[in-house]
Amino acid sequence: MGVEGVLVVCVAGIMGGLFTAPVKLMKPSWRWENFWLVYTLFGMLLLPWALVFITVPQPIAVYAHAETRAIVLGLVFGLLWGVGSVLFGLGTELVGNSLAFAIILGMTAALGAAIPLVSQHISEVIAQEGICTWVSVVVVAVGLAFLALAGMRREREQASPELRPLNDGGIDDESGKKSKGKPSFKIGLIVCLLSGVFSPMLNVGLSLGDDIKKVAKNDYKASGLNAANAVWVLVVGGGFVSNTVYCVYLLCKNQTWGHFKEDVFRNGSLAALMGVFWFGGNVVYGIGVDMIGSLGTVLGWPTFMSFMVIAANVVAAVTGEWKGTSTKSKTLLAVGLFILFIAVVVSALGGVNF
Repeated sequence: MGVEGVLVVCVAGIMGGLFTAPVKLMKPSWRWENFWLVYTLFGMLLLPWALVFITVPQPIAVYAHAETRAIVLGLVFGLLWGVGSVLFGLGTELVGNSLAFAIILGMTAALGAAIPLVSQHISEVIAQEGICTWVSVVVVAVGLAFLALAGMRREREQASPELRPLNDGGIDDESGKKSKGKPSFKIGLIVCLLSGVFSPMLNVGLSLGDDIKKVAKNDYKASGLNAANAVWVLVVGGGFVSNTVYCVYLLCKNQTWGHFKEDVFRNGSLAALMGVFWFGGNVVYGIGVDMIGSLGTVLGWPTFMSFMVIAANVVAAVTGEWKGTSTKSKTLLAVGLFILFIAVVVSALGGVNF
C-alpha cells in the first residue's frame, strides 16, 4: 500500500466534509427538499455520468459485458445507501452538522470497514491489515464518543436563554426553548443512528464491483483509476433514486415546488456546489483506494470518514455553530478530532511493511 493513497483519501474526506457548508450561505426561501433535490441531481446523476463518459471508453458496452450480479448488487446497495443519505440530510437539520457528522460517519466508518474485511478478506482479519483496521475502528469509536459528548453539551449550553443560541437542533432563537412543531433531539438522534446503519452500504456496493472494473480495464482499456468510475455511477445511481423519491414526496406533501422560483440562481448554484463537493470527494476517494491496493476499501474507509468529520467540525466552528459554548465543550471537540486523527494513522499503518 502507498502512503500516498492514504493522503489522497484524506483530501477526499476534506472535500466530503465541506459538502453541507454551502447550505449556510443559502437564502431561507428554499426548504430542505428543494436544495437536497438539486444537490441529488448534480451529485448523484449529472456529474457521475459525465465523468463516466469522459473517462471510461464505451461505458454502456462495459455494463453489457459485466456480470449481471455485480450490476444488480451495485444498484441494490446504492438504493440502501440512498436511504442513509436521505436520513443523513435530515439528521444534519435536526441535530446540527457537528453531532450528525460525528454519529453517522462514525458508524459508517466502523461498519463500512468491517463488512468488506469479513466478507471479502477473511484471511486478513487477524493479519497486520486486519488488526490495524479493528484497532482504528475502536479508536474512531472513542473519538466519536468525545465528539458526541461535546455536541450534546453544546445543545444544552446553547439552549440556555442567557447564551442566545443559534437555531440548531430545534432550539428557538428568542426563548431558548424547544420550538413547537419541531422534532425532539431524541428523534434526531434516532434518525442519525439509522443513517449510520444504511450509509455504509455505499462502501459495500463499491467493494462488490471488481468485475465491472476488470471489464472496463481489461476489455475496454480504461486506466486502473478510471475503471472505478464505472462502479461509482451504478452505486450512486441507486442512491439517486432513493433521494429523488423522498424529495419529490416532500415537495408534493409540503407544496414547495414553487419555492424553486425564489432565489433560483444563488440557491441553485450553492446546491449544485454541494453536489460538486460531495461527488468530487468520492471520486478522489476512489482514486486513493486504488492507490492503496486490494485492501483499499478496508483501510481507506475509516480515513475518509474521519476526515469528513474533522472538516465538517472545523466548518461548524468557523461559521459559529459552537458560539456561546463553554471551554470544556470546545476542549472535548478538539480532543475528539485529535483522536480521529490518531485513528487515521493507525489505519495507514495497516499497509506499511515493517
